[in-house]
Amino acid sequence: MAKKPYQTIVLNDALSADVDLEQGMLDILDTTAVAGESGLAAESKIKITDGVSVVKKAYSAGVPQVNDYAATTALAANTEYSLSIEFPNAPSAESNQLYAIKTYTYTSGTAVPTAANVADGIAARVALDSEAKATVVNAGGGAIKITQKDVADGLMNTSESNLGALTLTTAYTAPAGTAALVEVDAPTYSMAGANYTTWDITVLIPRRHNAVSGGFVYYEELARVYANNGTGTGLVAFTTALDAVLDGTHATVADFLGMPA
Repeated sequence: MAKKPYQTIVLNDALSADVDLEQGMLDILDTTAVAGESGLAAESKIKITDGVSVVKKAYSAGVPQVNDYAATTALAANTEYSLSIEFPNAPSAESNQLYAIKTYTYTSGTAVPTAANVADGIAARVALDSEAKATVVNAGGGAIKITQKDVADGLMNTSESNLGALTLTTAYTAPAGTAALVEVDAPTYSMAGANYTTWDITVLIPRRHNAVSGGFVYYEELARVYANNGTGTGLVAFTTALDAVLDGTHATVADFLGMPA
């Protein structure tokens, strides 16, 4: 599952003034109140020399995965045909554990089925499952199409017994910078209908640990920055300023140096 950031900053009216680098300390702060947001997210301070990596992600609504199985040719009486579907990163609403692998089985009985019988039978069993995270249909001629319902559930894995060959028809693309994702990290700070550019900044954070008496152990932690893409020239200036700090092209080299207070 995605790592929870130890600090999150949400900028709904991003400006270049929201980025400040002084004495090696990167300071990001939403300096502008915007109608519709509940308040200002906490200020983010990052010791730049403790930075490990940064991943910048453009907004994406996400793309649901689609898997297809060709019509089965393993047609025989008294045979089980099964489809298993797994979302390894999706939590179960009931148990708060990871979503279990679901297996749907069609048994042919004493008569030899058609490929359409098999596809329709498995699709019917999936339709009866109120917790199914994918839809399954007979795509024609007994081919089986499995379509992910919600991109928030993550990558979909499927496997089969006695079905046809698998084709990954549409690859999964994770959502990024959606208002829903902002709400997970910083409840009430997203703007209705907004989408965001995201920076995931991995930094080393000292924590006391009893394995080192009186000392600190450094852990990799995640600082996440969201900038509203609907803020026009302010966003361009903010992006330029933040990217310059993170990629080392910030003009004033002395700002990277010094002992932060």
